[in-house]
Amino acid sequence: MASYSLKPALIEFTPSFLGNLSGRFKEILRSKDARLKFGTELLQSPYSNYSPSLQKQYLESYDLGSIYAFDNLILNVDRRTDKPNLLFKSEKAVLIDHELTLATAENTRNKLINNNIWAHNYKRHIFHEVLTKIDSKEKDGWFDEFAYYLRDLINMNFIDQIHDQLSEVGHPVSRPLITWTVS
Repeated sequence: MASYSLKPALIEFTPSFLGNLSGRFKEILRSKDARLKFGTELLQSPYSNYSPSLQKQYLESYDLGSIYAFDNLILNVDRRTDKPNLLFKSEKAVLIDHELTLATAENTRNKLINNNIWAHNYKRHIFHEVLTKIDSKEKDGWFDEFAYYLRDLINMNFIDQIHDQLSEVGHPVSRPLITWTVS
């Protein structure tokens, strides 16, 4: 699967920006969490929203496994049939909208801390049913690329630095839930 690499950003809606919005959009933003937002640079049109037919056109079977594994790792509940949060542009997949990830619910957070349980409603994921119907032998190696990235490329030593950066800009955060050991 080819994927877009969009530059990440922390987004703050300044008073001057908010002052330029119409009343309707101001009300929408007032109803949202006021903290900094995480985002990326704008994905320019044209792009296509997810559909099962585009999934078959642009994603290999092992891509489904990698996306599913990533979403389960970050406890993403936002990639489901009614809200796939997956776009296609120039034959590349773009995963979007990770607002409901990690330990955003206190119950999930408590299970992680107190019981070491990685609780997640994985059965609602858009690829769960597809993956469960495929023969085990056919799935051999599907998660190898994901495991490679997780094991060899991700350096979790930056977690404390991210915490400090978010604290500096006034984004309320607590210390990381998990202590990472990186060798």
